[in-house]
Amino acid sequence: AALEARRAEEQTLAAFEARRAEERALAVLEARRAEERARAATAIQAYLRGHAARAEYRELRARQDAESRRRESALARKRERAQMAKRLSEMERRRFDAAATRIQSTFRAKSARKEVARLRLLRIDWELRAREEAEARQRERAAAVQRHVEYERRRA
Repeated sequence: AALEARRAEEQTLAAFEARRAEERALAVLEARRAEERARAATAIQAYLRGHAARAEYRELRARQDAESRRRESALARKRERAQMAKRLSEMERRRFDAAATRIQSTFRAKSARKEVARLRLLRIDWELRAREEAEARQRERAAAVQRHVEYERRRA
């Protein structure tokens, strides 16, 4: 009985240490995810700074173009600006979409990892409970056999 109790204690200790190891691993993963989020935030900030610089550049360029192309027809200027704006907005939209997709992907991955960790802990808890219940049933059977043996001795 003492050996069984010691084994049960060792198993409980091993399960506890396994949980701690999983928690440490989760902390490392969370730190990596934080770094990845910081990189994504930096990319977005760089994109926004670039967007502002491009907007400023477009304004400066528009002023210079207006002065140098006054002799050109209004229709030609309008067509050129429309095409340039369309190309720039399409490029910006693609970059923004890529950044948004990356953020969404990071969030979904984090949620999935969190759910997997939760399910692992539930499984570990379930396995511990099942072991404890099996050990309790085994102890009850042993006690019943012991009572029966004592009863048979008294009877004989």
